[in-house]
Amino acid sequence: MSGHELCYLSAGEALARFAAKTLSPVELMQAVVARCEEVNPKLNAFTYTFFERALAQAHEAEKKYAKGEARALEGLPLAVKDFHSVAGEITTLGSKIFEHNRPERTAPTVARLMDAGAIMHCRTTTPEFAHSPVTRSPLWGVTRNPWNLDYTPGGSSGGAGAALAAGMTFLADGTDAGGSVRIPASASGIVGYKPPFGRNPLDRDHPLESLLHYGPMTRSVGVSPGRLPRTHRPRTRTHPVGIRVASRMNFGSGPTTSQSFADRGRRSTTPEEASRGGCRRIPARVRSAHPSCPIAATIPASRGPGCGLRSPSKVRIHADAIVATDPFRVATSSR
Repeated sequence: MSGHELCYLSAGEALARFAAKTLSPVELMQAVVARCEEVNPKLNAFTYTFFERALAQAHEAEKKYAKGEARALEGLPLAVKDFHSVAGEITTLGSKIFEHNRPERTAPTVARLMDAGAIMHCRTTTPEFAHSPVTRSPLWGVTRNPWNLDYTPGGSSGGAGAALAAGMTFLADGTDAGGSVRIPASASGIVGYKPPFGRNPLDRDHPLESLLHYGPMTRSVGVSPGRLPRTHRPRTRTHPVGIRVASRMNFGSGPTTSQSFADRGRRSTTPEEASRGGCRRIPARVRSAHPSCPIAATIPASRGPGCGLRSPSKVRIHADAIVATDPFRVATSSR
């Protein structure tokens, strides 16, 4: 089988051949790297590549198959969207503002794919802050559709869709709010799955993105739903007792002042209702601070009814910006 043919196996077929020892993860990764070097200059689907490290990891995967210790996705090439945090790796979000941004943590869904044995060999392009149905950005330029270079692969997970369609990866990840997985899947002729909200956890870098869903992208249906239970699942729910939470009920509508949870709680949850859930009142004040979450730095305030935001100003958010009037600090839970 030629290297080109290897690149167009389905993920399920590749895993089956790994298990049967008729195909080596090293052989497959070498074919994928060669394919990337051949076609990506025309497509511009990648922001960063990690080919040497990926080949070394493929050798380790080969040893795991030999020992019978292979994990669910052991040895499969994985393309990670340059919108999802990977600890220690530059994550630009398609913006010059974050050209040198190195997150300290990995997005949960990305971590689970890697923990299942998938090997990240590249980062895929996204429009700036993933806010476009086509993939182009001031930092990385235009990504093109492998079926027709005059067309877009869609967005915002366009680099992932193009990479899959061109045989440059076997697995990719995406995020979808208004179609950022589904549009590239349609434009590039691959499979994209937007799970129901809550099925997969959000990353801390995207707070308040209640429309955002993390989902897988592949070339065939066989691997996407079948592998989801092992790599994508909700975070374990935790009982609220012991978790410190700060609440400001009119968030964004006026100046910040030191007021107690009980004062603000009258508009929604009463102190009695909160206490039944395991909460207790802690007077707190909130100070302005630069956000630790990139996207949260500039969240446009909404003018919709009932939203509590009465002006088109920007909202600043910081998980550590809550300082208790008690001797100890109060911070939002990262769970």
